[in-house]
Amino acid sequence: MGRKPGLNGLSDAEVHTIIQLGESGATLAEISERTAVPVALVNTILMGAGIKPMLIRRNLRERRIKELAQERAERKKQPSPRDAMILALALEGKTYQEIGLQFGLTRERVRQIIARHDGKAPLEVRREQRRNERDMVEKNATGVARWLREHPGATTVEIGLALGLSNSDVEKFLGHRVRHLVLIPEDRQGVRFNPVRWTRAEILDAIRLAATFESPLSYVRYDEIRTENSINGPSAIRILQIFDTWSAACREAGVQHGRRIRSRYTRRWSADEMIDHLAAFLLQSPTGSLDAYNEWSRVNDAPGGQTVRNQFGGWREARTRALLLLRSLWTDH
Repeated sequence: MGRKPGLNGLSDAEVHTIIQLGESGATLAEISERTAVPVALVNTILMGAGIKPMLIRRNLRERRIKELAQERAERKKQPSPRDAMILALALEGKTYQEIGLQFGLTRERVRQIIARHDGKAPLEVRREQRRNERDMVEKNATGVARWLREHPGATTVEIGLALGLSNSDVEKFLGHRVRHLVLIPEDRQGVRFNPVRWTRAEILDAIRLAATFESPLSYVRYDEIRTENSINGPSAIRILQIFDTWSAACREAGVQHGRRIRSRYTRRWSADEMIDHLAAFLLQSPTGSLDAYNEWSRVNDAPGGQTVRNQFGGWREARTRALLLLRSLWTDH
């Protein structure tokens, strides 16, 4: 019933069932028992279809062995509560010795547990922490230096408030190349100094007035003319602090600027002019030392360090006044 002639009278459905069972890895006997087809005929059908049950079973066994091994490895990788704590301590940078003492394990056993779970070795963690610390310090030091150069004469408290840093962090991030721009509150006590605050319009008027005596007008001659004719205006070096360059100040004043020519006269520096030069030095120099200032003054037509010290009774006093002057350029107090 339902069989077709050919292949010993088996129907297409029966042949298909035999082939499916063979592909699943069933033995010839199992297929024969389930289909009531003689073993020899089952073998003939499978061979004709290119199916080798023995080879299929071997491949299935190997695949299953691999799956079981992978499952065991995954279970092995799942850390126990103790191992999880060991891994967490390793990520904090604790040494093998420190972790071992806490759990009663040898250093080597701790190392094996961390390696088994593909954890980071404590030494690698500490190196990474140091790299991150260096990057953080460098980033913050750059930010502190940039802000301080824009706000010379600020205190460490003001730096911290502006950048959201604690006092200790400000001290840590303050580089030696900008530390001289910090105003120390104790140095300010007893210093009576209120720098004149020149408006932009007043400065331009002073330049225009000096230009009526000489044009083109260099900044050296501007200072000489200002002194000789009692022109009410800031020193040239103060103008440079505000306009960056002499040519920019002259352009804005509508005056033709001249080349810098060293004065043929021995200058008699006023106290304000000394502070103006010292302030310019602090902005341009990576240090605020007297020796560095003396070198700078020789190439910038500025009063010597000893002259400045004599005028103000000491280098620290003069430097504090210069910082207060720079501070006046960005704050009202």
